[in-house]
Amino acid sequence: MITLQQTYREDEDSYSYEGYSIMVDGNEVGFANLMVDDTSTYIERLDINEESRNKGFGTQATKIIISMYDRVFAAPDNANSKRLLERLGYETNEYWMVDQGYGVYVF
Repeated sequence: MITLQQTYREDEDSYSYEGYSIMVDGNEVGFANLMVDDTSTYIERLDINEESRNKGFGTQATKIIISMYDRVFAAPDNANSKRLLERLGYETNEYWMVDQGYGVYVF
């Protein structure tokens, strides 16, 4: 079973910066860093350890994050991340300022 375990939270002026360990059966398989404000949540980074990739953990972790917050968006920085986000959300121009060359997706 996959779960997210919060590892830290830093409150800034207009948002909080949150970190999570991605856990599978008590073992850490990756991490997620989020920026959360009153209106949306940005998945700044979500990484799965190399030996745990291609097992659906990134997809499951993203779905958990989507269920935790009202409006979630992400800007992939590689083709693999783009494929994952295409399956779960839709591309938008709303957050163009964070585009890293692979589009921006909203859930």
